[in-house]
Amino acid sequence: MNKSTGFTLLELLVALAVFSILSLISYQGLGQFLSTQQYLEQQENQLRRLQLTLQRLETDLQQAIARPIRNEFGDTQAAFIGDRQGLRFSRSGLANYRQEKRSDLQRLAWFVEEGSLYRGDWQVLDRAQDSQMQRLSLLSHISELNWQYIDAKQQAHDTWPPNQENPQQPSELIAVQLHFKHTEWGEIKRLFELPQTPIRPKASSDLLTNQ
Repeated sequence: MNKSTGFTLLELLVALAVFSILSLISYQGLGQFLSTQQYLEQQENQLRRLQLTLQRLETDLQQAIARPIRNEFGDTQAAFIGDRQGLRFSRSGLANYRQEKRSDLQRLAWFVEEGSLYRGDWQVLDRAQDSQMQRLSLLSHISELNWQYIDAKQQAHDTWPPNQENPQQPSELIAVQLHFKHTEWGEIKRLFELPQTPIRPKASSDLLTNQ
């Protein structure tokens, strides 16, 4: 008589146990792969955001112009004002895709608040009391940020315009240096050159501090 063959109960239990172990290993490997992929995507997005932020800052500074403004109180402010925490300046080249009847000049501010780097702008240069700054957060996870301002003599200043004994002979601002620490990328330092046309205070009344 032909004997029927098959798995015994013990063999089935062993096969199920092996299958369960292999499934668990595969699941853990897949989970680790997905976690690694997500981490790498986050790192890539943060790096891209960092690069775009620095490129935008460079573009703004390359368009800086020597155009003083009047603030909402009617006081004259220098074309370029800066300290270790932030800077404000006038720039040209504001895009006008809708062909609106307006100036291509713009007043900008770059500053840090609660660990984030912001870019602010005003719709007009000479502001009224109801003029509001529009802000955009560009980069987060920032600490220990400071700016320095390089004059034509290659001297670094913590403020611009610098405190000078003789305001009739002001220095020329030729570059801005940004130095900060990022939680993911560590210490970052960048030097941004300004346009060939020097930015200088035109009169002692323009020697204001960014208060």
